[in-house]
Amino acid sequence: FRKWQYLGGVADKNKGEMSVSLDHFSKYALFEDGTMLQFKDLKGRWSENYVKGLYSLGVLNGIKDGNGYKYEPSRNITRLEFTKLVVETLQNTGRIKKTIGNTELPFADWDNIPDWGREYAASAYTNNIVKGRGTESGHFFDANDPITKAEAATIIGRTLDELGSTVNDFKDKAKHPTWAKEYIGALWN
Repeated sequence: FRKWQYLGGVADKNKGEMSVSLDHFSKYALFEDGTMLQFKDLKGRWSENYVKGLYSLGVLNGIKDGNGYKYEPSRNITRLEFTKLVVETLQNTGRIKKTIGNTELPFADWDNIPDWGREYAASAYTNNIVKGRGTESGHFFDANDPITKAEAATIIGRTLDELGSTVNDFKDKAKHPTWAKEYIGALWN
């Protein structure tokens, strides 16, 4: 990423110190960001710093709630929301370019995809990240359906340069859809 990223940390006003746990070396700067959203429902959760980090990179936005924002960490993420997270991440890292304009897509439910998410659906499709759900009635994006673990693994797997080993030793591997097995195995390894 070529943006400032929120890493969290703890300020000790008595000592005049700031501490943060890092898992790699890099260049860091310490500053206060008055524009950082304070999600009403994240305070003290294990995911708080991760969510704020993704927000600081423009990968997620939160949900407007009265005079503030919330994240809804206990709600299932939809297929479109997950697609947005992946596409924003890939665009921020220069792995894919934004799809602009009227791209012809095979989704029979295109009109049901919310306006805010159409560019993400188009980018994901044109970059072979999302193919949609095939039925006898056509291909559907099913934007507002909760994403399944198999679908999430497949989307992430399609972003990898190579899959490598695809050993799948999960106890429930017989229940994994055929189209997702190689991606689930690759992500496990």
